[in-house]
Amino acid sequence: MTIVTGSGVYTDRYSSLYHKFCMLRLPALPQPSLRWTVLCAEWTLLAMITVLELLNNNSLAAVPMMAALLGFTGIFWALSFYFPLEAPAWKKKLYIAAELMLAFAAMWIGIGYDTLIYLILIKSCLFLGRGEVILTVVITAVFYLLTTWRQQFADDSETLNIGFDMLNASIYHLGISTFVILLGFVIVAERRSRARAEELAEELEGLAANLERARIARDIHDSLGHTLTALDVKLEVAQELYCRDPDRARQAVHTAKQLSGQCLQDVRLAVQAMRRPPLHLDAALEGLAEQVRQNRALAVEVHIDLPQLPLQTSHQLYCIVQEGLTNIQRHARAARVSLRACHTPQSVTLELWDDGQGFDPQATHGGFGLRGMHERMQVLGGSLAIASAPGRGTRIRLSVPR
Repeated sequence: MTIVTGSGVYTDRYSSLYHKFCMLRLPALPQPSLRWTVLCAEWTLLAMITVLELLNNNSLAAVPMMAALLGFTGIFWALSFYFPLEAPAWKKKLYIAAELMLAFAAMWIGIGYDTLIYLILIKSCLFLGRGEVILTVVITAVFYLLTTWRQQFADDSETLNIGFDMLNASIYHLGISTFVILLGFVIVAERRSRARAEELAEELEGLAANLERARIARDIHDSLGHTLTALDVKLEVAQELYCRDPDRARQAVHTAKQLSGQCLQDVRLAVQAMRRPPLHLDAALEGLAEQVRQNRALAVEVHIDLPQLPLQTSHQLYCIVQEGLTNIQRHARAARVSLRACHTPQSVTLELWDDGQGFDPQATHGGFGLRGMHERMQVLGGSLAIASAPGRGTRIRLSVPR
């Protein structure tokens, strides 16, 4: 005798909730794009630098310097419209190199583009790898110190003062650069996390859709599928016996009418699973057993003692028993069937037994029924044990926590 057990903590118990969650679209607050944010920051810095330089150099002798300032500002303003976030790597490197060279050229002639350097470092975090960013910081530090030394040398400062000024400039640039680079890395990490979250949301939405399709397929198979199959058989019998044996044909039509009513009942039950108060599982199982007695020459023994259960639990247990009884009618060739149900404060137990031909539970089965039974038990967080062997009948035992 082979025994197969199945239990689980997750399939589609919350598939419909996941589906609703994924389909939910909350009003989104408008969020500026990264490109627009950087563009605004760059324009603000350029405007600030231009205004400060114009205020500090308002003499006629500073006219050439002002012309150079406006020229550099125009070039940076034009470059700000190009944002190579999705461009090839060589274009990104060329873009950063060009902006750095322009900034240091302006600083070399005395234009105060110090602040703009740090914005370019943030851009390098967005466009370059970490190793390339560190190399950019080193190169930037060298040029920054060179321009500082040149300015001090041009002012004819004393050697001691130049040393102190260089030390102060080194500490200042190192501290600001470290902060800026860390900020840039945080921005990059946040963008990657957001992109990953969007990918996971799409995957979850697809998973919820697949689980919902599986649930619908299982419900159709377990309820309407078998009943419609039996209905088709009865109508075919009535068609064949219409002339030869009208009494049997009439009986087949009568049974087909009952089966069509059962189809409607199954549809109503599926709707009740979402919209009605809990159904009475005892009465529903008694009705299934009575239907088996009428449709086949089977001796069905029923002993059911169940409390009022939640609708989800009652619906899933009803469908599992329905599937088991349908399989007995179609495949077992049994003469006796027993359905027992009992409960304890901790669990509910159902057992379905027949004396039919049995089967090998380990063998591959092409149908959807056994898999659907296991999935329904996983929905309830319970366990399902199937004990069967060829020629020795079948026993199905269900246990569900209360």
